[in-house]
Amino acid sequence: MTAPARKRGKRYWGYALFGASIAAWLTFFGAAWLMSVVLDLTSEDASRVSAGGSPGLLAASAIFGAPVVLVICFVVGAPALVLLEVLKLSKWWQAALVGAAAGALLLLGALTFTRPTDVSVNAAGIAVAVIFMLTGATAGVTAWASMWLDKKAA
Repeated sequence: MTAPARKRGKRYWGYALFGASIAAWLTFFGAAWLMSVVLDLTSEDASRVSAGGSPGLLAASAIFGAPVVLVICFVVGAPALVLLEVLKLSKWWQAALVGAAAGALLLLGALTFTRPTDVSVNAAGIAVAVIFMLTGATAGVTAWASMWLDKKAA
């Protein structure tokens, strides 16, 4: 089966957002795995088990997280693309900044619904914030690249 023919001048946001969701999934779970391994290596408490010590837990999170990331990229990514268009932002780094801001907003939303109290600032909390923002920036740049390639092909 071949890809549908693209009409001249028509942008395919679906392709951009799907690509962004794949990039976000890879970034989020790769960074989360790396963070858990680093925390395991630097932890003095040998009884602590995290996703780095439990490959099954990380695999289950990645498998069930893929559809979640796909939905989040479409729900958050479409307004982000509209914002980029309205503000006439067309550079890759501008898409990265908008994506990082979207990642920070998602983190704030997740913190609001999961732990409204007892939010402490420590190395793990900062690392999670960086992961969310890096994931958003990666998704933003991937969507931008897809849209840029669509323009070049037209």
